[in-house]
Amino acid sequence: MDWAKERKSQCSLIIKDGALTMKTEHAHYYQVAMQIFVTERQWCDYFIWSPTGDYFLQR
Repeated sequence: MDWAKERKSQCSLIIKDGALTMKTEHAHYYQVAMQIFVTERQWCDYFIWSPTGDYFLQR
């Protein structure tokens, strides 16, 4: 979570109720939503990796 805090302005994640989640106002959110719609999928994996070895996965 520290890497998300350090890059707060650039990061597509937000800490909500003590857990990381995707910012719904970030451009990536709309990009993922459109890709799900265009490909007629029900879900996707949104994965972020950091050089410190931390990662975030939201399905």
